[in-house]
Amino acid sequence: MDLSTRDIEAAVPAAARQLALVQASLGLGPLFYLGVVLYLAATSPAPEGAPDFRQLDLLSLVHALLALTLLPLSLFVMPRLMTAPSRLKACRELGQRDPAAGARALLAVIANARIVQLALVEGASLLGTTVCLLAVLQGGITERPGYWVNAATTGVLLLLVLATFPTAPRLARQARDLAQR
Repeated sequence: MDLSTRDIEAAVPAAARQLALVQASLGLGPLFYLGVVLYLAATSPAPEGAPDFRQLDLLSLVHALLALTLLPLSLFVMPRLMTAPSRLKACRELGQRDPAAGARALLAVIANARIVQLALVEGASLLGTTVCLLAVLQGGITERPGYWVNAATTGVLLLLVLATFPTAPRLARQARDLAQR
């Protein structure tokens, strides 16, 4: 690829800041939501009536199936989005005309792939936390605390956000590796 290390290194700081902001918001949104659910669980009075365990069980099953589908899919999709031949070809062509723009385009390919990966996991996380919220609001969480397992996908999302957080050196290394393909 006609992208120099110098062009990549020059574009990385701005791209790393932008992606870090997006990635932090993708992780902190569901964490804040889970915090609200935990606050409600600790402070809300027990509701009148019986919880709809059938609904909560069904939603827990849907969440489990979604999580077991989306988590592996996110790990499969991300590298394929980054290395899509059409995207790399477009970066090469742009890099021949304007090396700095080609470097920025290459970093955008990495950012887009990471955002899609995290969004897939965030979807499962939000559904899991919603199941916990419904269990809290219906009073089912006190009778069946196992519903809290649905919040585990928020933990997985946070681990993924932290493990892949876009530092400038990490992003530069990814871009250089991608430029060599």
